Amino acid sequence: MRCVLLFALAVLPAAAQFRVVSIWFTGVGCQSCTESMGERMRRLRGVESATVNMKESIVEMRLAEQNRVRIEQIRDLIEQDGTKAIRAVVRVTGDLSNDNGRWLLRPAGGSLSYEIAGPDLTAGQITINGEIHQLHSDSGTLRIHVSPPAKSQ
Repeated sequence: MRCVLLFALAVLPAAAQFRVVSIWFTGVGCQSCTESMGERMRRLRGVESATVNMKESIVEMRLAEQNRVRIEQIRDLIEQDGTKAIRAVVRVTGDLSNDNGRWLLRPAGGSLSYEIAGPDLTAGQITINGEIHQLHSDSGTLRIHVSPPAKSQ
């Protein structure tokens, strides 16, 4: 019975996930830190590709369709050697709901949610292209500013 339950959970599609992430950074301490950054990103389970553009100070990542990578994990990996993650552009699919006037997107695989700021939002499964201006939040909830159009699924 336990095997059947585990199999059923494994084949269920994830409710949401980040699919494309680009993070700008500053304050790289050394050349070897930069060279190892892409490799650190590729070690995350669910990362299909990760490249570091030193000239533009950006890490660009593509994630597998079924992944549980959180933007906070990526940010923390970038910052583990003293580098500072500044902002991110993301594409994420998930369940959008309105909670007392705040739009929240809930990714699969955890209890985290992201506040969504943008026009013409509708509850339900949605793909959002947006920008996170602050990768550290005093409230603990990161805000994604929607870049039109948001697509209902």
